[in-house]
Amino acid sequence: MPPKLSVIIPLYNSYPYLVECLESVAAQEFGDMEVILVDDGSTDNSPEIADEFARRDARFRLLRQPTNRGPSSARNVGLAHSDPRSSYIAFADADDLLPSDAYSVLVASLEESGSDFSTGNAFRFNSSGSFQFEKYAPIFRKSRTRTHISEIPELAVDRTVWNKVYRRTFWENSNLLFPEGLLYHDSPVTIPLHYMAKAVDVVSQTVYYWRIREAGEPSITQHRTIPAMLDRFSSIDVIRAFLKEWKSDSGSSFLNAYDRNVLDEELPLFFDELVDASEQHRREFAARAAKLLNDIDSALIAESPALLQVVYAAIKDGRAIFP
Repeated sequence: MPPKLSVIIPLYNSYPYLVECLESVAAQEFGDMEVILVDDGSTDNSPEIADEFARRDARFRLLRQPTNRGPSSARNVGLAHSDPRSSYIAFADADDLLPSDAYSVLVASLEESGSDFSTGNAFRFNSSGSFQFEKYAPIFRKSRTRTHISEIPELAVDRTVWNKVYRRTFWENSNLLFPEGLLYHDSPVTIPLHYMAKAVDVVSQTVYYWRIREAGEPSITQHRTIPAMLDRFSSIDVIRAFLKEWKSDSGSSFLNAYDRNVLDEELPLFFDELVDASEQHRREFAARAAKLLNDIDSALIAESPALLQVVYAAIKDGRAIFP
């Protein structure tokens, strides 16, 4: 019998966290699954840990890439090697944790609703404890079935891939893969899928614990470098390019809806890191932000909060607000 759920986990030098992560996956109440571990050229003993899990639990399978090609490549490889007969697809990261009922809750919602995917609440955690991921709090305050990003525009903030279970037929019909070479590779998949879906289930229950790394290599979202900043802009560009071309069954475009989120939520996320940034970092940001803002409908910018309108006008005009 084929597994009902395929879970794909990329791993790269994940030794300090990997055992805890895989144990949380192995302990899922929803047992009808395959777990595809894709080692992305690790130089530590992560592959040995993964191989041990695969030897003692037939649901786990280890694939190895000889060189580090990035998590997008590893996820795409995992997808390509997953059982095509499984009904659902999920992803996890090798340093995070899942509560034991995560997949049973997300799958049960889809079984009942028939939606294209289900998405659940996430907490952040470190050695001091766990706490609600702030940006998800308003979205996941209550559960809703068969809804859509057009009904809940705040779902544009729901950019992570690991708090979701996707119906395989929906995923395959989308023809989307994770863009290789981008650090911020979740959004160019998760946001288009939000718009492409006919219906989505929002589950208020916490289904994922997202680690804040306190030692070793920082996570992708903890990078505060110029390349990381530019990569975030590239991720926005990929989504906007998709929405410029794609139309819903009704012929509607959701580009304006996404651009509103860019203006009110995504661009302001950059501001905190600019406080202590180098002059070059600030100038790179100003140039890249100006290019983006000049491509967004000025009427949408005029709908932003007053302070943001002032900032955006200054950026577009090339005034030295980031000296």
